[in-house]
Amino acid sequence: MNNHVVLQWITQSEVDVLGYEIQRAFDENDPFTTIASYRDHTELRSAGNTSAKRIYHFEDDNVIAGQTYWYKLVSHDIDGSLQTFGPVSATVELNNQDLQPVNGNVPQKFALQQNYPNPFNGVTEIQFAIPQSDQGALPVQLSVYDLSGKKVIDLIHTNLSAGQYKYKWNGKDTFGNYLPSGVYFYKLSTPKNTMVRKMLFVK
Repeated sequence: MNNHVVLQWITQSEVDVLGYEIQRAFDENDPFTTIASYRDHTELRSAGNTSAKRIYHFEDDNVIAGQTYWYKLVSHDIDGSLQTFGPVSATVELNNQDLQPVNGNVPQKFALQQNYPNPFNGVTEIQFAIPQSDQGALPVQLSVYDLSGKKVIDLIHTNLSAGQYKYKWNGKDTFGNYLPSGVYFYKLSTPKNTMVRKMLFVK
């Protein structure tokens, strides 16, 4: 997967700093979890004591196109004290290989088609239509839920102009892990319309 988020921070000096920890959440108000630490990522280790400016980088490559992520930076000192910075957000650009327009007339109605193939055990294609709007591009969200109603991934969360689109999904969740076999629901939403369909994932 080529999608990634690059985090950068600059220190003007450091005193008794062991290193840094990166925390991530899917919403600013959600609990943040650690995705990387100086303990196992050398690029997050500090010089300890320095009066020189240092520039740090970290790449989060376990991300999904169209998804917004929130990050916090935690500084760990030698005496065990912590200092937290953030949160900041980043939205991963949609990969054109994931979402593609379908040639044809501008649709007059909001529509969500049955995925094909269904059942599927590799990649399935979801087609949908966004009608013309006086407001121009509309916020569009395409999400997948399990039988309990828990959201397992946002496939699309961006503004789209009127048109017909297709999205290819590989059966992975937000963390890049394959979901277990079973029935899932996919929901297409705009500010004025919502439609839900069912699909079967078989591994």
